[in-house]
Amino acid sequence: MGTAGRVAPKEATRRLSDGLRTGERETTALYHHNSDRLGTARKLVAHWRVAPPRYNTILMSLSDQEKRRFVEALRHDPAFREEVRNLVLPDELLTLPSLVAENGRQIGKLQVAVSELQVAVSELQVAVAGLQASFAGLREEVAANGRRIDRLQSDFRDLRGEFDDLRSDMNRKIDDLRTEVGRLSQIVGGTVEEDAASVVRTVLEGHGARLEADPHGVAFNGELDVLATAVEDSGTTLSVLVEAKVRLRPADVRKFAVAYPSLVERLGLRGDHVGYVYGLRVYAGAEEAAREVGLGVLCPDGERLAPARRVA
Repeated sequence: MGTAGRVAPKEATRRLSDGLRTGERETTALYHHNSDRLGTARKLVAHWRVAPPRYNTILMSLSDQEKRRFVEALRHDPAFREEVRNLVLPDELLTLPSLVAENGRQIGKLQVAVSELQVAVSELQVAVAGLQASFAGLREEVAANGRRIDRLQSDFRDLRGEFDDLRSDMNRKIDDLRTEVGRLSQIVGGTVEEDAASVVRTVLEGHGARLEADPHGVAFNGELDVLATAVEDSGTTLSVLVEAKVRLRPADVRKFAVAYPSLVERLGLRGDHVGYVYGLRVYAGAEEAAREVGLGVLCPDGERLAPARRVA
């Protein structure tokens, strides 16, 4: 049966219940009604057989010719036959045909009710079968979902394990990279300071100054990298402060210019002093920024800009 011909289980159950109640009521009423009428008919027939009515006695007294005429009249005269029937038969027997017809109608109604019940039962069976099929499909779908969830959980555990391994490997590589970067920073930083110290030596000696000691690195809050002290031909002691950078930008120049006065004070320098900024690579604008603040600029090739002399 197609979807349009199906009846919902709830509707089929309701129709079945209503039909059963209706059939029960009509069957009970028909049973009592017919029982009463058939009981009456049985009593009349029994009475007729045991004690024939007085009309039988009258007919027995007629001659054969009168009997034949009487029978012929009954046979051919409907009005006379009806009148004789009304006189001979009691009212209960006269109504017996109508009772039988009524019984037939009641039985017909009961048959219709039974047919409707059969249809309702069939529809209910179809609906129940549909529910069973749906439930079976749903149960299979739930089972399939359960299997998929199990696979997903297994895949998730595998992925989590792989992720943990990757994270551990990444952490190890990051630690190695940090170590290598730190080592390279030390190498590069040391190299830049050494280059700056070598350039300072060359520049001072080129100006005729004599170094009292080799230029050396100074760690003071990370703001100063190289300090040198030299004696000029005139006998004046000159202190040289150098900020060394791998890449020298204008911002680096200005930052060192701001920190320079406090550095001189903290180092306790006396007399003449100058400040330089050194860069393995000097970016555009750095030299102009140094000129504005009175700092010199050094590069691997030597002095690019001479500093302004200051006195503490």
